[in-house]
Amino acid sequence: MSSLRIAIVQMEIVPGDRRANYEKVEKTLDSKWIGSDIPTAVILPEIWDVGYVIEDSDKFGDRDASQAAEFLGKLAVRHECWFTGGSVLA
Repeated sequence: MSSLRIAIVQMEIVPGDRRANYEKVEKTLDSKWIGSDIPTAVILPEIWDVGYVIEDSDKFGDRDASQAAEFLGKLAVRHECWFTGGSVLA
C-alpha cells in the first residue's frame, strides 16, 4: 500500500519579487527533500509568488497564473510530486 505524504511550506515572502520567491521555493525543495524523501504533494503559502502587494496588483499580478503554473509545472516534473501554490495575485 502506498502512502500520501504532504508537505506544507512556510517561507518568508519577499513582497513584489517573484524571482526571489521562486528561488526560495527551489532552495527549500533542494535542501529539504532528496530522492525518496520527496513528498507526494507540496503546499505553498497563499500569495507565495509576490506577497501581499494588493495595491500594486496591476504591476505584479499574474493575470492568468501562467507564470506560476509554468514554474510549479517544471518543479513538479523535476521532483516528481504535485504542487499547489495556495493562491496567486491575479
